[in-house]
Amino acid sequence: MSNKKRDKNQRNTNESIDQIKSTKQVKLDESIEIISNNNEIIDSLEYEDPFGDDYEDEHIEFDEIEYIDEEDRKSIENNEEIEVDEANISTIKQVWRPGIDQLAEGEELEHDPSAYIMYHSLKSEWPCLSFDILKDNLGEGRHRFPMTMFAVTGSQADKSDNNKITLLKLSDLSKTHIADSDDENDSDEEEDDDDVDTDPTLEHVNIPHYGGINRIRSMPQSPGIIATMADNGSAHIFDIQSTYL
Repeated sequence: MSNKKRDKNQRNTNESIDQIKSTKQVKLDESIEIISNNNEIIDSLEYEDPFGDDYEDEHIEFDEIEYIDEEDRKSIENNEEIEVDEANISTIKQVWRPGIDQLAEGEELEHDPSAYIMYHSLKSEWPCLSFDILKDNLGEGRHRFPMTMFAVTGSQADKSDNNKITLLKLSDLSKTHIADSDDENDSDEEEDDDDVDTDPTLEHVNIPHYGGINRIRSMPQSPGIIATMADNGSAHIFDIQSTYL
């Protein structure tokens, strides 16, 4: 092959390569332009929520309103006043925390029956600042009602010779829990055999004790052994197992 023919073929090859590069560059420039145009279109778009709020400029706070009916809602939207029936607003029950919460003048504390499964109260002749629950042989972890329990108390009377140890037997202790309105529907679905309305029975035995009783305890291994510490500095031990049993 002559030199002229080789040079001609080389020129043709170079021209083909340049043409391919030029075609690719044009397509690349067109793609960049299309992408740039699409970005401009996207930036110009504004999203419209079909469920959007027509009152975006108004800031209505509902934190202090527990329930809003349809009529009140329309009144709020129209900037009208809502009549509040204070008689229908239920009082919120709160737990009183000693040392944190303060009682207002004339305010009294009341126990909430719904907070206790069983609640029974009794009064003694003299203040009893110390007492103890006696262990019995009726079973551990009892849940069935009515229940029975034993306790011992020590009095602080006006005179030293008026003090006494009182052994208590409380039986027929029934459930006193008062369910809330939300719990009543659940309780109707289940049968409660423990819900027995009976009057509690109290039996007691008094044992004379000289001096006010600052502390009284029973022996866990033998609940019939009772120890007391009197306000005159004397310690006493009583064996009441025959009475307890």
